[in-house]
Amino acid sequence: MLISEVLLLEYDRQRAIQALGDSLWLAVLRENTGLWDYDRAKFAEFALNNKNSKGEYIKNALNNPEQQRRMSDVTMRSIEDVDPTNNKQYTQWMARMYINGSERHIEDVESTLATYVDKFHKLKIKNKLPPNERDINRYRTATELYTVMDRYEDPEQDAKGRANKVYEDADVTVVVPLDQDAACNYGRQTRWCTAATKGHNAFEEYNRQGPLYILIPKTPRYDREKYQIHFESGQYMNEVDDPVGLPFLLQNRFPGLYEFFKNNEKTAALMQDMVVFTPDNVLEKLTDQIWELIHDRVSDIITDWEANDDSYYSWLRDEGYVDEEGDVDWNNAPAYTEYNDDARRWIMDIEEFAHLSPSKLKRIVTDLFENGSVDDDTVYNLETFIAQNIREEMRRDSYGADAIADWIDRHIRIIKTDQGPKVTTIKSK
Repeated sequence: MLISEVLLLEYDRQRAIQALGDSLWLAVLRENTGLWDYDRAKFAEFALNNKNSKGEYIKNALNNPEQQRRMSDVTMRSIEDVDPTNNKQYTQWMARMYINGSERHIEDVESTLATYVDKFHKLKIKNKLPPNERDINRYRTATELYTVMDRYEDPEQDAKGRANKVYEDADVTVVVPLDQDAACNYGRQTRWCTAATKGHNAFEEYNRQGPLYILIPKTPRYDREKYQIHFESGQYMNEVDDPVGLPFLLQNRFPGLYEFFKNNEKTAALMQDMVVFTPDNVLEKLTDQIWELIHDRVSDIITDWEANDDSYYSWLRDEGYVDEEGDVDWNNAPAYTEYNDDARRWIMDIEEFAHLSPSKLKRIVTDLFENGSVDDDTVYNLETFIAQNIREEMRRDSYGADAIADWIDRHIRIIKTDQGPKVTTIKSK
């Protein structure tokens, strides 16, 4: 490449970054922290209120223009690398799709989005698109592009690759791709990063961890229905790369598959860690132990509530709960929760939404996983499920529910031991 061409590319990149402003590095910050709906103001508030490693990382990013520049530059370079054109005509549009959350992860920009942009470009230069579909900027989200491109056959079809058919019954055929070509072939017309034919294909990363199982329905319920399961990473995706509950796939959609995976020693061990397949007695023991820890924190909050409620002490004196010296007679005085109905109801609500039965916990985890709120559905993420349930069910609470949920996130962990999952606590520094 000529020096003039390098300088032009560098100049164009910087202009593109400047045109996007802070939005590009803030998108990187959202991905790195998992705080998907945060803007700069919310990040600043988070950093102020959280003195942990995540808070420090956010604080450093907000206060370091050079770090912001590097985040933007590295990300833009990654997108440029998968733009199918020499003059990078799609790079800025792809960056906007990352910024607006159409594709939250740069890995998916480099794989799924890049594959669809490549398909769009090939169809465009082959004059296979009508005028109203030829302008990339008409697509406001990546999904809009995907929907239109799915109507067209791929302009090119590469090698078939090697794969093993590991299971088949009247409902489904299950294939394990052995190389990237097979992953692309069996993943045609899906949005999986393992089926990307342009840019970064993630097949090798996943395959090193464990096999990918591609589920091909014998009688599809809708056009292009297909699923991909990867137990090691806890990803169970449909054809548009949205998470699907494993219980739905193994117990409802393809019931024969449950026994197949249960009889496989490796997948059976991984399934046992998933909340939905964990024995009820194990879940009950864990949730009981977590509740004991939470209850201690609840008691601390109620104690603070009581200590700052002057009306309670006035009421005790007015009602005659005093000794001969005029001090409150704590041996006979009613508990604070007997005086304050709000405090009593608050404790009951916390227990209802934190001390969950195994059946309710399994329903909650299934819902959280299927709507994309969590990407780890194992017992080793149990404290997160409970904290999120408290936040969701008590979001209108004006006293302390968020504090309890935040405390759970900071102080409770489930660790793996030879005896099974175990509840531990992390002390404050």
